Amino acid sequence: MLSRLFGRRGAGQNPVPFESLEQRTMMAADLAITVGGISTVNVEGATNIKLPVTVKNLGNSPLQGSARVEYFLSTDRTLDADDYLFNTSALPRLGRPGTATRFTLNTPTPADLAPRVGRPLAAGEYFVIARVVTSKAGADTRQSNNVAATTGKARVSYDFGTFGTQREVGLSLTLPDGSVVRISLNGPGVGRVFNVDNRLTVVVEGTNNQTTLTMRAMKGSPSLDGLVINGSLKDVLAQTVSFKGDIDIAGVVGALRVGNLTNAPVSVGGFGEWEFQAGNVQNSSIAAQFMRTRSLTVNQWLDTDSTRDTISVTYITDLTSNADFGASPTINGTNKTFAIQKVNVGGRLVKGVWNIGGRIDTFTVGGIAADWGGTVRGEINSVLVQGNLSGNFAADNVRRFFVIGNITNANVLVGARLGNDGKLGGTGANADSFVAGQIGVFEVRGGISNSVISTGITSTDAILLDDDDRVVAGSRISAINVRRAVTNSKFVSETVPTRVKINNRTVTTGGNSLFIRTLP
Repeated sequence: MLSRLFGRRGAGQNPVPFESLEQRTMMAADLAITVGGISTVNVEGATNIKLPVTVKNLGNSPLQGSARVEYFLSTDRTLDADDYLFNTSALPRLGRPGTATRFTLNTPTPADLAPRVGRPLAAGEYFVIARVVTSKAGADTRQSNNVAATTGKARVSYDFGTFGTQREVGLSLTLPDGSVVRISLNGPGVGRVFNVDNRLTVVVEGTNNQTTLTMRAMKGSPSLDGLVINGSLKDVLAQTVSFKGDIDIAGVVGALRVGNLTNAPVSVGGFGEWEFQAGNVQNSSIAAQFMRTRSLTVNQWLDTDSTRDTISVTYITDLTSNADFGASPTINGTNKTFAIQKVNVGGRLVKGVWNIGGRIDTFTVGGIAADWGGTVRGEINSVLVQGNLSGNFAADNVRRFFVIGNITNANVLVGARLGNDGKLGGTGANADSFVAGQIGVFEVRGGISNSVISTGITSTDAILLDDDDRVVAGSRISAINVRRAVTNSKFVSETVPTRVKINNRTVTTGGNSLFIRTLP
């Protein structure tokens, strides 16, 4: 029995031979990649790399699983660890053995000047190397034909604009957070992006007042560290790009439209007219002493550090903030001309100190905080405070003063010109001066507490209604209507109406301690 099982016969008999095994070939794909000639193409003002690619299955089985093609920039034609991976794309599914798929890479030229990790991609010329990689181990029987390199080179540059024989070339720049910004110049000029200590600054020169600089977010929320314009521009259109550093324009600019600004002083050195638009602004400033501003528009402006956020221009037609506004504008005009036509602040005036030389037509704000102070050395046609009013408000004259909320811990000093600190008292640049002021109509829908409403008080210190104070001759309030109670507060003016409305009642002003006509 055992001899049968083991294929043996009795003594002297020949053994039964084993049947030989048939040779078999492993069934698998064999992907081979080749590339064509490299070229560049202009797409929406930026330069794209264009590269035809062919992947053929030389194996005897369809590819098991999926595959991708990786693209590298290399200073030579050999793939190694120093090469820069700039694009990855899925491989279109291959059919039966012997078939091929052909496709073309068409992608923006890499511009990774400040990567989150690793070294920056230096400007220069690079070969492109393509490598096919399978998702499943062993799905490709041979790796020696998985890599192909171009014979031509792609140029990596951080320049944009018109240079050499190229005109209005754009730049797509990848930032450390992975966001992408596209930068272009329409008109004369050339620009370059510099990386200094991992801070990205755009520098532009050779422009004129017909050149438009455009920066557009292509991915994410790009933020740059600075912008330098060594000349003039028609417009800077960068509403989707934020800045965290200086914006310095040597000449003039017709419009500067940017995203958010943080710690970003804006400087414009030329003479002319412009428009300024920004998103959320914080701890920034504007120095454009020779520019007439058609409009200054922000979403909000917050001053959260110890340095005053100044705005220095010659004139503003419209000043608009959707939310709180904490900047400190200074306009050096005269009380005979308009310094600002319209103020429209949806939120409150906070922290800032206004020093306005000239008239204002309409002054509409959501509220005035206790840390705000301002002087208008001219007449305001209409003041509308849609919320509560605190702080120090001073102007030469106000035709109509309307507060929808309450007045609390406030000094409304019409006829006063506060110093640069926006407060009562002080010497030198902070010294105050006084003229005979007038209010046409003064109306408050809420109440008044711990406040002074004056059109003609003079004071030599920071304390009102003490022995050094006087009432200026010629000061006047023509009408007063306060819907709620007035507590611990005073109206100070040489002339007030005989009868006024307080707390929805008619009140006689003569002999009423609420009204002060003379001091002491």
